[in-house]
Amino acid sequence: MRAPPYPISVTGWSATLDRPRFDDRRRRGPTSAPVRPWADVLSPGLKFRFELYFSGNPTGTVEASVASRIPANGPEAARGLADTVELRAYASTSGVLGMFATVEDEMSSFVDANSGASVFTTNIVRRSGLMTPYKLRVTETSFEGRGFARVVDQKDERRRQVASRLPERTLDPLSLIAWVRSLKLEPGERAVAHTLDIRALLRVDIVSRGREAPAKIPSLATALGIGGDDLELLEGTMTRVDRFGEPVKGKDPYTFRAWVSADSRRIPVIMETNIWVGTLRLILAGYDPPHASTDAPLKPSEQ
Repeated sequence: MRAPPYPISVTGWSATLDRPRFDDRRRRGPTSAPVRPWADVLSPGLKFRFELYFSGNPTGTVEASVASRIPANGPEAARGLADTVELRAYASTSGVLGMFATVEDEMSSFVDANSGASVFTTNIVRRSGLMTPYKLRVTETSFEGRGFARVVDQKDERRRQVASRLPERTLDPLSLIAWVRSLKLEPGERAVAHTLDIRALLRVDIVSRGREAPAKIPSLATALGIGGDDLELLEGTMTRVDRFGEPVKGKDPYTFRAWVSADSRRIPVIMETNIWVGTLRLILAGYDPPHASTDAPLKPSEQ
């Protein structure tokens, strides 16, 4: 063996294996940096309620909240694991879509209280009506660290389990929304994350457009003291990618926009996304501040 022309910390065969003399052509996952720690925005008691519109028609309601902070104790603390925060969401359809199908969607997500990395999530979907490919769907996703996730997906009696390699700190859909709230970007600055939607891996690219008001500000936002100059517009795309970070052919990216208050509350006032069948829009209809917040609670008439 010849001495290599670079400093090494290992010798002998270990040094040879450390710097092999051949081209390694194996494909590896995306090299994008993991999202920065962001869980400091998750305060128990925080709750948002939205009215859901599809192509301009009232379609249902959505609620999302920070349920609790769960301290690590016993074996978990001994292994150096951090506290976790539980996020919850509930959505139901009504109105025009309710004529064809009624959908109830419950999701709970546990994230690391320091980094915001997803730990475990459960998604329960119940369907009824004319257009129902299944009655009950239960999806459980375990994020086991180091870019690895295990998904158990059951539709009625059909059960499927898959394991996936993912970019580090891939988010679940619920924590993705919380992460978007946490972003404090300068105009033109960008942020990138990945999310796992059931079994589909999506790359999320977000750019800040600075202070920009929507065409109409919801009345609740005005009651909360949020004016047109107090809103920041975040635009983004969600692109379906494979485990190597390459866009999946035949899958068009989704676009979305979110108007978030520029103050410390970071209240999402309007969120909308374009999908192939139309535009989904969420408009703020209720806001509960965190338990420790000094914000004055809303009057019943403002709920």
